[in-house]
Amino acid sequence: MKKRPLIYVISLILGLYLIGHIFFPTRTNPQGTVSVAVSPVEQKDVTVTLQTIGTVQAYSSVEIKSMVTGPLVNTGFKEGDVVEQNQVLFQIDQRPFVASLNQAEANLARDQATLNNVRLQVKRNTPLLGKGYIAKQDYDTLVANEESAEATVKADQAAVENAQLQLSYTTIRAPMVAKTGNIMLKPGSVIKANDTNELVTLNQINPIYVAFSVPQNRLLGIQQNMQKGPVAVKALVNGQEIEQGTLTFVDNAVDAATGSIQLKATYPNKQRLLWPGEYVTVDLPAEQISHALLIPSSALLTGQKGFYVYVIDKDNVAHMRDVTPGPVLDNMTVIEKGLQASEQVAASGQLRLKEGIVVQATS
Repeated sequence: MKKRPLIYVISLILGLYLIGHIFFPTRTNPQGTVSVAVSPVEQKDVTVTLQTIGTVQAYSSVEIKSMVTGPLVNTGFKEGDVVEQNQVLFQIDQRPFVASLNQAEANLARDQATLNNVRLQVKRNTPLLGKGYIAKQDYDTLVANEESAEATVKADQAAVENAQLQLSYTTIRAPMVAKTGNIMLKPGSVIKANDTNELVTLNQINPIYVAFSVPQNRLLGIQQNMQKGPVAVKALVNGQEIEQGTLTFVDNAVDAATGSIQLKATYPNKQRLLWPGEYVTVDLPAEQISHALLIPSSALLTGQKGFYVYVIDKDNVAHMRDVTPGPVLDNMTVIEKGLQASEQVAASGQLRLKEGIVVQATS
């Protein structure tokens, strides 16, 4: 009676053993070795790219303000339009300025006539002075009158130029090809000279800047690339490349607080896909590495002492090897120390490996 439970237990153990072998077979091959995928250590010249976040900035931003005071007659564009260089933006009432110009020109004409008359008198009396027919004091008075008239004419000419300048200020033109923003004043409003509020802001977006920062330890490699020629910089939105530009600016100092330095890339932006204030991903070549050693990133493991890989020798024996990883290029990692080009590493299945185990290598 007491032996039956023991028989049941033995039967249960045998049943579980059979189920385990049927549904959970061992992952070794018939010879008892572990199958792992191996990959050779590649050696080649690579370009390390750096990705960071940049901010799109207008190539030039201008706040349009009036130099004169007067009623706004009309505007020559709509909000959001792209305006051409010298296109009329705002027209201020010209009538007061035309009147001022006419008055200045009339004063100039009057005083020019006076000057001509005085010059004629001096010319007529100069021969008489030598013959004693005119007193020296009277002649000196004529000369003084001539000089005074000349000064008056110069002042009148300056007044005419100023009146012309003030009149020209009544027509406000675009200084460049640019995208317009909100119009702050409408026709009928009185514009004040040098008001603190702008009439409109123009942003030049063809070309356009993207500003971004990189760690200071990347600066040397970037500068070396710039010495070789133009450095191409890609702008991406949602992982999609929008446009390719050129690195054109490196700031003159590293930010001590962040340990980074600001750079700018210039983009043609002909299709106007980049917009001021927009955030984009910037992709630029940061460093050239000659004869770099690369392995699949999946081969790199992390332990208590740092990074390591399993090196598979010519006898298919696995050996743990400490390595120093470098930059990551897509699905490959540069190894700065610990490997040689003639070696191969386990790229998958490393969790079943240990030091000295024999493996069956597959590619």
